[in-house]
Amino acid sequence: MNRIVKLTTWGLIMLVPAGAIAKSYYARQHLGWRSHIVASGKSLVFRSSTSSYNNGSRVALAFDRTLKKCSTQVIKLNFALRRPATRSAYKSNLFGQLRVDGYRIHNINYRMSRRRGSRFGFVYVTNFREGSRMLRELNRGRIVRFKLENASGKGYYFHFPMRGFRAATARARRLCYDSLRRKQRKRDEQYFRSSPSRGNNDRFL
Repeated sequence: MNRIVKLTTWGLIMLVPAGAIAKSYYARQHLGWRSHIVASGKSLVFRSSTSSYNNGSRVALAFDRTLKKCSTQVIKLNFALRRPATRSAYKSNLFGQLRVDGYRIHNINYRMSRRRGSRFGFVYVTNFREGSRMLRELNRGRIVRFKLENASGKGYYFHFPMRGFRAATARARRLCYDSLRRKQRKRDEQYFRSSPSRGNNDRFL
């Protein structure tokens, strides 16, 4: 059964969301990687990201955290199309592979989508094994490579440098937890600003 694998501090979720207009704050460069906060509407994403030219197009790779679970990373991969998509498309249960340097090859399943008029395509990796091992390899490696096969079996290849990855993801994690603590403090302060409800007054007996 096709499912999204969810792992916490020791692992990953691999996803790509729909495109949205967003602004970046508190950016810091870590060699080939960047850590920052991405704000889109009321949504905050704590991101570490990099990009690379593959087959003549720039492809972006991002590891995201949200306030719902700062300990969990979401990996996002998107690529530029040569021209705006003339129609929307969605394909699922495709096969691919991921490999960091000379470590073992990890088989993955993914789905791919694009929206009509968009200049970007998105990849959603829905299934993989040994997530904790994969994360250790990402932390130690120099280059991560993806091989994604389409429905006819044709392979597409992407690669990304990993120098600075570990520092960038660590800072993104700190930014997430710092923001979570500030949010909780505001909630506590708001509780004492609100008027008490009837019949719910605390009293000493």
